[in-house]
Amino acid sequence: MTVIIPWQAGPAFQQQVTLERVLYTFRARFNAESGFWTLDILDRNREPLVTGIRLVMGQALLRNCRTPKAPPGELVLVGQGVPDLGGMGNGVQLAYVPSGDLP
Repeated sequence: MTVIIPWQAGPAFQQQVTLERVLYTFRARFNAESGFWTLDILDRNREPLVTGIRLVMGQALLRNCRTPKAPPGELVLVGQGVPDLGGMGNGVQLAYVPSGDLP
């Protein structure tokens, strides 16, 4: 079952997210100069697992970021609009597809 990751207002935030029974910290930052979001995924001890994932519509965001401790499923952007500062969480959402639901 796909999980929608809550998105907070503002240009930077971090939050804890449980995916497939594992607790992660998601840290998001908006690059105002270039107009895009990046996402870091940290473990329960706040050690980086994957950093600098650029949030782009139509791409499997974890495809090139496979590490043993990273979430085993896939992150994708869903919805309508542009994943910019105002679009994320409003028209565009970050979704996690569990590993068991992947083709």
